Amino acid sequence: KTLAGYTLVAVDLPGHGDSFRSTDPKNDYSLKGMAAHVKKFIAGFTNQEYILVANSLGSNLAGEIAHELVNCKGILITGSSAIGKNLTVPNIIQPNPNVGALFMAHATDEQIDLLIGDVATHLTDTDRSQIKESFKKTDPEFRVAMAEAIMGGLYSDELQNFETSKIPVAVVFGKEEKLCFTDYL
Repeated sequence: KTLAGYTLVAVDLPGHGDSFRSTDPKNDYSLKGMAAHVKKFIAGFTNQEYILVANSLGSNLAGEIAHELVNCKGILITGSSAIGKNLTVPNIIQPNPNVGALFMAHATDEQIDLLIGDVATHLTDTDRSQIKESFKKTDPEFRVAMAEAIMGGLYSDELQNFETSKIPVAVVFGKEEKLCFTDYL
């Protein structure tokens, strides 16, 4: 089957882009809260087949809801950070001093630049600038609430949810991945 019959639809997550800023960040910006938002969004498309594509944090959100998806014909995750009962953050994230910026309310320009240099290689200056501006536009409370939720264990066994779903899952890592261990799954 080809992708000719599919339409690309992107989700603007809460606290990102032009989406709402939460008045309840601990709930809305947790993995479970963000996944509920994605699930609600997808519910508008469940009368047709779809493929879910997720990057990085998106792999966690897909993992939170994989076992509940209807008419999903496949899941493609890139740069996965999906968490499982026996696979926690230290098993997934490579030691890297620049990762901390992902969870800081207000990272400095230098910290953001170092993080971008680590997680996105071979970019043009324009691409780097756009990523940096997007990072800065994200609600600072998002990064703090997400860190608290992850450190507090407020997530599902996402890997088990993928398995339970019986939906084919493809995992892609770049050969220069500097954030996650590429063989942890």
